[in-house]
Amino acid sequence: MIIPGALGCLITGIWLAVRTHWGFANYYWVITKSIGNIFAILFGGIFIRKWIHASLEGIFPPGINPLHSPIYLENRTALLVSLIFSLCVLISLVVISYLKPWGKVKKPQKS
Repeated sequence: MIIPGALGCLITGIWLAVRTHWGFANYYWVITKSIGNIFAILFGGIFIRKWIHASLEGIFPPGINPLHSPIYLENRTALLVSLIFSLCVLISLVVISYLKPWGKVKKPQKS
């Protein structure tokens, strides 16, 4: 769910940048949102996917409860922490998009 959510934020951000006066690099909040989206996509695609696959691999012998496996517990903890972190990043990107907290990028003056 993280990658589709981040891709949705990235697509809407690009659409808003192209279709409005904000542009891609005219405002600090647009730049921050773009960097945050790319980070969320890469983090979800690399780390979260790895921990999901590691949790679902056949590491459990028949008749063994997964909650007694230290490998499963470690992957579950890493996955839970990373999902909470990713959710916080995506919520902060939505808040940034709504509040637009920073001003316009100052362009260098010509001499």
